Amino acid sequence: MKILFNGDSNMSGEELTDYSLGIASHLEKLLGATGTTNLSLCGSSNDRIYDTTMEYIRQNRDVDLVIIGWSEFCRVQWFLTDQGYPEFWEINNLGVGRQPPEEYKLRKENWERTSRNNDYRTGMSHYWHERIYNVHKYFEFHNIPHLFFHAFHDFRINETQYQLDWNKQYFHPYNSTQTYIHWCHDNGFKEITPGWYHYEPDAQEAWANYIFNYIIDNNLLSKK
Repeated sequence: MKILFNGDSNMSGEELTDYSLGIASHLEKLLGATGTTNLSLCGSSNDRIYDTTMEYIRQNRDVDLVIIGWSEFCRVQWFLTDQGYPEFWEINNLGVGRQPPEEYKLRKENWERTSRNNDYRTGMSHYWHERIYNVHKYFEFHNIPHLFFHAFHDFRINETQYQLDWNKQYFHPYNSTQTYIHWCHDNGFKEITPGWYHYEPDAQEAWANYIFNYIIDNNLLSKK
C-alpha cells in the first residue's frame, strides 16, 4: 500500500524527538504501508497543502490512500523574491516554522490583525469548505481513497442545509470537538510547547489509532 500524507506541523511531527512517534508514522504501521510520501511542512498553509497534493497526484495516480490534516484556515503564502531564491513562504500567526525577514514586520503585523478577526476567519472557513470539497470530488472521480481531518478548527457551518456530503471521507467536518487539537485537549493530552498546539507522542499515537479505526469501520480503503 502506498500512502500520501500532507498537512502542517501536526502531520510532520514537529517538536518530536523521534519522527517515528508522529501521526503519519503510526498510521503507516497500522495500515501496513509499503511506501509512503509525507509532504507535510511546519507552518504550512492550506494553499501549500492543496497545491502540493494536487501536483503529486497528477504525477502519481498509483497512490492507494491519501490522508490530509488540513491546517488553520487563515494561513497564507507570500512569494518572496529578495532572499536570493524566489519561493513561497508560509505565513502563520503562531510563530511556528520559518519566519519572514525583518523588513516584512509591518506587513506581517497587519496580516495577523486581519487573521484574528472573527468575520474574516468565518469567511475563510467557508472558502476552504468549497475548495477542499473540490479535492474530495476530484479524488472520488479518479477513484483515489482518501481521508481528510481538521488539524485546528471545523468548518463553522452549523446550518445543516449548507453542509456537504463527504461520503464519510472527511472526519467529522462540522464537529468542533473532533478536530485534532480540540480532541487532544479534551482528552487530557499535553502540548510540547504551550501555545504551539504540538501534542505529546501519546496524543499522536492515540489520534492515529482513532483515525485508523475510522478508516477500517467505514471501509475507506476499498476503491469504489
